[in-house]
Amino acid sequence: MAFQFRFDRMMQINESEKKLLEQQYNEIYQQLERQGKRLIALMERKENVQNQFENQKRVKMTIADVMSQTQLLSSISEHLKEEQSRYNQIRTRVEHFHQKLLDKSIEIKKFEKLKDVQRQQYDRIERQKENQLMDEKAAINYLRH
Repeated sequence: MAFQFRFDRMMQINESEKKLLEQQYNEIYQQLERQGKRLIALMERKENVQNQFENQKRVKMTIADVMSQTQLLSSISEHLKEEQSRYNQIRTRVEHFHQKLLDKSIEIKKFEKLKDVQRQQYDRIERQKENQLMDEKAAINYLRH
């Protein structure tokens, strides 16, 4: 009789859930990276606009130009806040999935450890049965002669 782990089906289900979680985690992580790149590009744009505004202030500027640049900077700042908010939301989701993935990994490790313990116990019992059978055969052979 071969060893059969009684929680094998549960272990397979947990492993498939872990694979699904890994896929979801990777997708969300990619979203986080894309959002981070957008955020960096927006920060660079804001910095460029500010530098350009500072350079233009040294030269003659009309009030309309000053108002236009100020409004542009304000618009970029608002957009930057929105993008930071999205980034933080995605980061929170990434952390949530990371924790779920860790929990699932720990659960699978527990099943693997339990499987190892039960396998060792099964092997020990099988060796005892085999030794007992060999002892009985040796005793029968001894009594025949």
